[in-house]
Amino acid sequence: MKTVIIYGIEHKGCNYNVIQLFKKHLGIIDNDLTEYFLPNDLPHFCLGCNNCFMKGEEFCPHQDCVTPIKNTIWNAELLIFASPVYVFHVTGQMKALLDHFAFQFMAHRPNGSMFSKTALIVSLGAGGGMDTTIKDISISLNWWGISRIYTFGFASRAAKWDEVSEQNKLKMEQKIKKICLTSKKQQAMFQKKVIHRNHKTSSKIASHLTPNEHKQIPSTKLCHSYDPIPMICEHWPNWPSHFNQIPRTCQTGEPSIPTTTEHSIELSKNEDVG
Repeated sequence: MKTVIIYGIEHKGCNYNVIQLFKKHLGIIDNDLTEYFLPNDLPHFCLGCNNCFMKGEEFCPHQDCVTPIKNTIWNAELLIFASPVYVFHVTGQMKALLDHFAFQFMAHRPNGSMFSKTALIVSLGAGGGMDTTIKDISISLNWWGISRIYTFGFASRAAKWDEVSEQNKLKMEQKIKKICLTSKKQQAMFQKKVIHRNHKTSSKIASHLTPNEHKQIPSTKLCHSYDPIPMICEHWPNWPSHFNQIPRTCQTGEPSIPTTTEHSIELSKNEDVG
């Protein structure tokens, strides 16, 4: 599973060590993993220039830093965000990153590849504030269109990982195992739905295509990042005469970005199994 982890701070404290436990229990391997540490990988604050809204995200003055993170997020299946509690909220660096991605809010330019992604939000604090910190991130992810968001908040009762009691470490690992088990089951169920939906759609479409057109159908494996039914019905009502209008990015495995905000995946939002 392609995974991206974004840390809201550079030093490797409690949140970093908890993420390592998630990596172990989710079976994430290094070859499928990309990690970003803020502010090192995005040292800029959003300027509010509106270029990403009015012209496109490639016109962001910080696009040299934003674009690599954007491409990784778009191609990942699992997004993990980790932030310690700073005055009951996310770190300033994490907020700056979320500000840079406001262009893909559902109210602006919805990104269909987000509908099939899974997200995990992790926040540890010495005392309280984990709920509001998690909420800061989950608001953005909800508006991105991510339908399965898992959360992990825990009061470590310590400022450093070495100072966390063994009892609390054991409690954390038990909760992590439970979240990982639930997310794996949900992911398996989701993949079955997507494969079944794409198979039905492809079969229906293929019956109306000539042999040459049939060869051009993008691979289901490459196009599972969005639900094709609303996109086809809304934008290509005269299928297959408009076949050539399908975004060619589908055939390269890159994320396609249909403009429709509709999707028919029936999954609960903000699943918090803890």
